[in-house]
Amino acid sequence: MKYLVIVLLAVFLIACGPTEPAAVNTDKVVAAPFPVTEQAPEITDLLSQAEAEFAESKAAGHAWTVSADRLRDARQAEAAGDLESAIANANEVIKLSKLSSVQAEAEVDLWQQRVPK
Repeated sequence: MKYLVIVLLAVFLIACGPTEPAAVNTDKVVAAPFPVTEQAPEITDLLSQAEAEFAESKAAGHAWTVSADRLRDARQAEAAGDLESAIANANEVIKLSKLSSVQAEAEVDLWQQRVPK
């Protein structure tokens, strides 16, 4: 009897799951734009780009809190003179903001698949 319940529960869970995995376009996601080297551009330019990417994802309504934390860390590192950390955090903000923008674009239609019918 308990095996029957387990089998029925498994069948129910499988039947209620999504029929196909959602396809998300990640073509727009690129690696960090600037390596942490002495050839990296001015940190102020990189921070400006990170702030612009974050503002874009925030405007789309999908800014991740970790992006705001990394942006704050990048500003603090720049103020402290730790350019390597500032560049690494700014690159992380850019990458995370682009990923959150991809998520925002995907969620335009995908949310409808999650609503029970």
